Amino acid sequence: MNTFEITIQRKSGDRWPIVAEHSRPGELLPIRSEGTLVVTLEDVQQLTSLLGRPKDYGTVLGKALFQGQIRDAFVSALRESENPLRVLLFLEAADSKLKFWRWERLCAPIDGDWQLLALQQRSPFSFYIPAITDRRFPPIGRRDLRALVLVASPTDADKYNLAKFDVKATVDSVRTALGNIPTDVLATVEGAIAPPTLDALCSQLTDRTKQYTILHFVSHGKLLDDGETVLYWAKADNTVEPVTATRLLERLDPLRGARGLPHFAFLCACESANFGVNGGLGGLAQRLVRDLGMPAVVAMTDKVTIKTAQILAENFYRQLKASGEVDIALHEATASLAERGDITVPALFSRLGARPLFSDQLDRALTNSEIEYGLEHLKKLLLERSPVLCHPFEEQAQKLRNIIVADVAALSKQARQEREQALTEIDNLCDEAIDISFHALALDQQPPNYDSRCPFLGLYPFRQENREFFFGRDELITQLQQKLNEHNFLAVLGASGSGKSSLVLAGLIPALQQQQPSLAIAYMTPSSNPNEQLQISLSPYLENPSPNLSPAGRESLNFPPSLEGKEVRGLGQSLILVIDQFEELFTLCTDEAQRLAFIEQVLSLSQQQKVVITMRADFWGECAPYQELKELMEARQKLIAPMNVLELRKAMEMQAAQVGLRFEAGLSNSILDDVQGEPGAMPLLQHALLELWKRRHGRWLRCEEYEAIGGVKKAISQTADDVYNRSKPEAREQIKNIFVRLTRLDEEAVQGEQRRDTRRRVGLEELVPLGGKLAVTKNLVQRLAGEGARLVVTSVDESTNQEEVEVAHEALIRYWPRLLDWLNENRTDLQLRETIRQAALEWEKKPKDENYLVHRGGRLEDAEALLKKAGFLNQLEANYISACVELRERSALEQEQRQQRELQREKQARLGWQCLAGAMTIITILFISYFAYREKLRLEAYSLGETVKIPAGKFYFGAKNPRGNEISVRQINLDDFEIDKHQVSNHQYGLCVSYGACSRPVMQPQLFLDKNNLDKPVVGVTAFQANDYCDWLGRRLPTELEWEKAARNSQNFSSTLPSWEWTSSYFFKQFNFQLSKKPWYINSEILKLNQPLTLRFLGKKITVRQSALPDSQAEDTGLRCAKSKKDDTFINII
Repeated sequence: MNTFEITIQRKSGDRWPIVAEHSRPGELLPIRSEGTLVVTLEDVQQLTSLLGRPKDYGTVLGKALFQGQIRDAFVSALRESENPLRVLLFLEAADSKLKFWRWERLCAPIDGDWQLLALQQRSPFSFYIPAITDRRFPPIGRRDLRALVLVASPTDADKYNLAKFDVKATVDSVRTALGNIPTDVLATVEGAIAPPTLDALCSQLTDRTKQYTILHFVSHGKLLDDGETVLYWAKADNTVEPVTATRLLERLDPLRGARGLPHFAFLCACESANFGVNGGLGGLAQRLVRDLGMPAVVAMTDKVTIKTAQILAENFYRQLKASGEVDIALHEATASLAERGDITVPALFSRLGARPLFSDQLDRALTNSEIEYGLEHLKKLLLERSPVLCHPFEEQAQKLRNIIVADVAALSKQARQEREQALTEIDNLCDEAIDISFHALALDQQPPNYDSRCPFLGLYPFRQENREFFFGRDELITQLQQKLNEHNFLAVLGASGSGKSSLVLAGLIPALQQQQPSLAIAYMTPSSNPNEQLQISLSPYLENPSPNLSPAGRESLNFPPSLEGKEVRGLGQSLILVIDQFEELFTLCTDEAQRLAFIEQVLSLSQQQKVVITMRADFWGECAPYQELKELMEARQKLIAPMNVLELRKAMEMQAAQVGLRFEAGLSNSILDDVQGEPGAMPLLQHALLELWKRRHGRWLRCEEYEAIGGVKKAISQTADDVYNRSKPEAREQIKNIFVRLTRLDEEAVQGEQRRDTRRRVGLEELVPLGGKLAVTKNLVQRLAGEGARLVVTSVDESTNQEEVEVAHEALIRYWPRLLDWLNENRTDLQLRETIRQAALEWEKKPKDENYLVHRGGRLEDAEALLKKAGFLNQLEANYISACVELRERSALEQEQRQQRELQREKQARLGWQCLAGAMTIITILFISYFAYREKLRLEAYSLGETVKIPAGKFYFGAKNPRGNEISVRQINLDDFEIDKHQVSNHQYGLCVSYGACSRPVMQPQLFLDKNNLDKPVVGVTAFQANDYCDWLGRRLPTELEWEKAARNSQNFSSTLPSWEWTSSYFFKQFNFQLSKKPWYINSEILKLNQPLTLRFLGKKITVRQSALPDSQAEDTGLRCAKSKKDDTFINII
């Protein structure tokens, strides 16, 4: 039978979203339609006025519900259905106003008119709660039907203004209606087994010899002022005992009969299903289904006459015995009573959906061989459809296997009970996961079709091959298409986890290809070598020659030669270049020349072909220095917001529906509540859904399993922790090393400011610890990337053909507490290791060049300390440190040899004297004079310089209207320090050279040696040479802040001629990045050859600044020295 399921979701703004799904037999995917329910104040007033006119009331509701797509889908489904169309209404929304309306009167557009669904046999209607039937209600057969009837009309009913009724006639009527179904009665009549009391009811339901499956109540009922439903039953003396719905459920909930609680209840009590009760939580009928898990309940939604109730029961049970389908039986029962005024009062509340209450197949006991066959079949099906249930299945299956070796007749009473109990549990599992009874499966009935594909990608982004599972962004995809139609270039910006990559790859690209099937896609991420990656991504679409690439692009440094002068063409002259994770250009590529070349080529390509980039919005500032790129991105960008609740809900439910999965009632709302307001919600949601899918119960995603995975926020950390905790101790340390290495540390954040730690791709060999084996690391990475984890992603760098690894999503870096602790517990050592890594990678390219062995002195000592930490460094880093140590020892040996040669020369000079005594005296004097001479050089250098003291205090740093590399003005508080008033002269620097502590400037050495230039500033020195000079005098290079504070007072600061001067501060474009930076020469910091320092210019404008690598020299670059009480100057922004 076709099913038309309508879900009214919880309110969004001033309306309720509606989803309708039309399911047809044999088809896995339902046809989905969407709409909204909008009810105005006038509608509410109209509904109130129509309470006494059921059809008119239902028509108003129907016109509000069946609109647009929902109406068209219903009419189409009804027209196409040869058999009755089962209509299920799920009121998911908890709004009291919505629950209060009389939905049992709902009318639908049928045959051009509005008809009451409750009276339409073509469209049997029920209130549905989508959920697996509770295990307390195992599948039953026709022979399992057994009724317990409670009829109460207490002798003092008039005290409660209740009319008495004929109990005997009512009991006889119910017995007649139930026919041959075994029946016991609780009433004050002859033949009853007990009085109609709550205690008697509970006592009978726990009698394992009777196994009641049907409850039938006939009594007065009422809706109290507090919203509670109350039934007027009797005490032992047949006086009134009010039993509230809450009390009844509390007594029923802990009961466990032989076959669980009754599967069906018929509540013949006024207002037992009133929608307005209990503050919108529903009346007794709703609560029996929703809270107790009862499969189906028929109840009265208003006052009903005893006569109508009796006729309804007779007709209903007759039809139920014929078909087993509760909704069909109720609608056929009401058909003959359509003229009665209260016939719209009965309503069905159900978890059954399209399933019958009982099955005739369960009436024959299974043979031992059939049970054995069923167990093997079910085992295979569970592996595919519900792996999480395999363990409880095996426990029960083993019990059965131990018993079915013997004939049933030969079993003891206890063994038969154990066999029956195990079969019941197996039946529950089978029905829950496979959607048919174990009995039917054992008899070789074909189970429903099942799609075992996982629609949830976890932390992985959606790509073109996943587009069938990508939903919720239709409007945004259309906007991106429009922007690309206007211009070739588009920047898609958004926060981490907002779904930028998925939107472009699984949304925009398939949409463009649908319009233009010949469209070719070139995809890349910048990585550490963006130009090479660009060459690889475009190489299938290059043809010679072309004059279109700009000359500047061809002359760009480091641009791949194979792209120079080539024209980019696509298949059919159409190509789109997608540059994903554009922020890698600033996080992984450290070569400014490479950046400039890459940007130039991207801008040039955008004039020929479509180019789409995705980038985290918090890296937008990094683009600002590149004027042309900045202007283009400002004009051609789309900032995408995280998906809102409605988009997230649609996405996850349509993903699930794509493979026939369903969310248990209330689960969607629980998930959305957990993820609402969470930055980067989509990857968290997808990971939680992936973990939920792993614990699926057949077609159902369940609330209890969602709680088991810890919800959205704990799912990601729980998965990672499970992988970590299941690993052996030696593997745990390597897992820590892997994830820390796959994280790029944010070294520029101010203390207290949120760090922007990001993921990065790392070569597999880099992850092998010193002394470790590549095969072991590779197996561990494969486990982290496998189906059970999906925490990392592996790929092959096409330029090097080496395997690379990266974290699956940055959400793991933000939401895994264990990883956060690893990153923060010793950040200094991790930063030091990163400098070693960078230097080692550079040295590996030129291992014979000692200039690349940049760790020396105290920096090298710190590196040696790291080498002693087991597993902290890899082989390349260890080799690099060993090379640095070897250089240090070789340099020390050479120094010692030089000293020995000097001593030898002194000795030979002494032997030249004729008089040994006089010679010794002269030599002693000469020796003392030599060292005195060297010290005199230092004192002379001191005396030639003039220092000024700069007091502690505030000053303004930066320019009011910054240009180029200038920084916006701000107030700074700086400790006191001393600084040279004048630049270091050739004379002063020459003294250091003579002493042996400094090396000669490389550039224009003739100027340095010219005696006419002694008073002029020394220029052409590197930062290393400048630092050597200051260190010789027990000083250091000034920080950029110290330099500018001194320069702002011309009396304290002067220059012989305008020139650039070295500072010890790393160069950053934004001021706040350098607050946590130590000067580069401090021993606890490691010099980075590839990170530029700041140069300052003492000219007309002192705020001018530029960058230079520390080993570079220029004809106009000099120095001056400074000194303070601390190695680092304390800085405080005002």
